[in-house]
Parts: sequence; structure tokens; C-alpha cells
Amino acid sequence: MASYDEKLSGLIDKPCLYSTICATRVDAETGEAIEPLYDEAGTYCEVIARQMEAFRTKEYPTDDLMRYFCLPNSPQTETSIKSKIRSAHVTVEAVGKNLYGKLKLDNSEPDDFGRTGHQREVVEKVLEKAKKADIGTLTKIVNDAFPNLATNMELKDIVKLLPKVGSYYVGDQSGFPSEQMRANATIDGGAMVVPVTLVETAEELHRFLYGNETYVPSATVQEISAVIRQKSGT
Repeated sequence: MASYDEKLSGLIDKPCLYSTICATRVDAETGEAIEPLYDEAGTYCEVIARQMEAFRTKEYPTDDLMRYFCLPNSPQTETSIKSKIRSAHVTVEAVGKNLYGKLKLDNSEPDDFGRTGHQREVVEKVLEKAKKADIGTLTKIVNDAFPNLATNMELKDIVKLLPKVGSYYVGDQSGFPSEQMRANATIDGGAMVVPVTLVETAEELHRFLYGNETYVPSATVQEISAVIRQKSGT
């Protein structure tokens, strides 16, 4: 973007987009607009920002716009953009008495979910290479690596599996909470990723692992889910 517009040259280092907005004073009883605030809107910046951050509906359970980002006619472009932008949040910022809408993009390094995805890619590449190796080479690798492994399998059992390496493949895979069912939150002063909600995540997990479409989360799961929602505001 920097090569096309000098004004956007800092977007990568400080990824924020600004736009002027119109704020209006509203009657608390009727909900009707009373008068526009014009250049006085900045005075109410903190209040408006808090209300925007707290706003949630059933259809929009998080303020992260990337949760709703979708390009159905260009899935490759969608995947590419999502790999570069982790989250997008709208808020407001005051400059003097003027108020501006602010879209903040998070393009920081991948979180644990991103790193786990990279680890899966590494495992797949290792498997591809193992399929091309002979039994002698694989046996030597296992013997050399086994002392540094933490596993409940014995060395002899692993060696028995080596002749079948050519038939192994990585099946379906996913992470939980899934990208559509998680949000960033601050709980007790700590930043963390939380499920939205734990109940729905548990249902999704059982569908994925066991094909169970009728699973009902236990009372304990529902209680924990309620606590997470109450503390995180998701």
C-alpha cells in the first residue's frame, strides 16, 4: 500500500485507519436525536469508546470484525488476508474536540493457534519425507531420537510401525476453540483467548471427533461457560 499512497506508508508499522464521524446527542427517554455535536464530539470520546467496546448481540458476539470477514467469491484472497490480519477493532479517538472513527488492525506475530498450525505443516512435511526413506534409515532415526521422546509407547512398538509408514496420512484437523468460536479478552488483568462460548465449543468438538450431533454439554461445562462469559464479556 505504501507504494501507492504516501499517506498509507505507515500502515504496516502502525496499522490504523481513521475517518471523521458524526456524533449526535440523543434524548434518553425517546431515543430521538436532539442535536449534532460537531466539533464537541471529542469531549465524549471515552464514554463512546466504552459503549462501543461493550456492545454485543447474539448475531455479533464480539467486536472483532475479522470474525465476520468473508469473501465467498475469493476464498484464496480471504485466507491470505486472514493470515496477515489477526483482528480488526473499531473504536473512536479524540483530537482536541474533534472525534474520529478508528479501525485498528492487528498484524502481529501469530498466537498459539498460528504456531500450532505451523507445527502441523512441519509434521506433514516430515511424514512426506519419511515415506521416501528406507526401513534402515527410519530405524536409525527412531533409535537415535527415542531417548529424547516423551511417549507411552515402547521402542519396539514404534519400530513395528515403520514398514507401514507409506500408508499413513494426516486426516482432518482443526483447533479448538475454532477461529469462529474464540475471542480475545482480558480477565483479572491477563490477556487471553476465550471460547465464545464454551458450551458451543464443546458441541463443536464432539461433532468433529465423534460425529455426535446430539451431544449436550454437562452442567459443569455450562457453569464454567457462564463464568467465562461473565468475566470476559463475550
